[in-house]
Amino acid sequence: MLTLFSLYLSTASTVVCAIVANYTTLLLSRALIGFCVGLNFNAHSVLIAELVSCKKILDEMVLILLITYTAGGVWSAVLGYLLLDVVGWRIFILLTSLPFFIPPIFMLHYSPALTSGPKTEQMEKEQNQTDKKETVIVPNFVARTTKLGLFGFVILFQGWLTILLVPTLIQAFKINEAEPNSDCSVTVTQGKELLLLALVTFSAIPGRLFMHFTRNEFSFRKFHVIVAILNVASFGGMLAQDHLAVVVTSNFIVKFLYGVTNMAYGYILYDINYYGAERFALGSSFALTVGLVGGVVGTAMVAFVPLLYVIITALVLSALQILVVLSMTEVQ
Repeated sequence: MLTLFSLYLSTASTVVCAIVANYTTLLLSRALIGFCVGLNFNAHSVLIAELVSCKKILDEMVLILLITYTAGGVWSAVLGYLLLDVVGWRIFILLTSLPFFIPPIFMLHYSPALTSGPKTEQMEKEQNQTDKKETVIVPNFVARTTKLGLFGFVILFQGWLTILLVPTLIQAFKINEAEPNSDCSVTVTQGKELLLLALVTFSAIPGRLFMHFTRNEFSFRKFHVIVAILNVASFGGMLAQDHLAVVVTSNFIVKFLYGVTNMAYGYILYDINYYGAERFALGSSFALTVGLVGGVVGTAMVAFVPLLYVIITALVLSALQILVVLSMTEVQ
């Protein structure tokens, strides 16, 4: 019921924002949608853990979930390139939002797994499987959850950082190239530059696929230490802000590596055996919340802090990522 309510509220706020077109309505609408997203952000992980039948299916569901998550960012950037200048921002908001708000409402209304009713034989079997899962108990719950939360903080800081960092770096590059007294509109990220955003965002998808098909070939800690070192090198490349090709390439690599690490983060986040069944919802929610704080910090820094400080912070966190990974001895 909470999920349905939040979907209705998000849909209504999006429509109101498009009809009542002003800056205040836009901010309130986005804030309300963000609140609704937060209400449900971890509900699906608990639901998946309760309904999934085996580890293999769980891993495939996580892969599909995270790929579609990234596809939303690509969809918005490509749609912006095609339609933003044609239909205006109000209709653009509807086109990017409503196609993803309305179908889940019908799905939640008619999904047999989510509706109450008399128990069937299959449901009783699933309940027995759930009861068996309840026997899973792990040591060091607080330490496990804290380390995973810190891991998520760093990788979501890196991944979400690029959402605003790419257009900001492009804007800085265009300002340096602009002639004195030129129109300010020439520094706005628009047109084909939106396709660069789509390209950078898309790079997370091959990163996720790479992690999915090779995750059993490498030691978790050794592999992700190498990934952290590559992140340090990539953010170091961003210091060369005078070259657009370097800016795009370095962000492309960071987003690819984000796809790799975020996939590994997702596997652990949805693994009931990592937290223990009794405290799975608590542990998963806490680790995800800490990770989201990292993402918010990353985007906020790009908006309010000089770019040099943002990149240096990313460099430091990427170096600290090595220590966090080495401490995660519970993950093989």
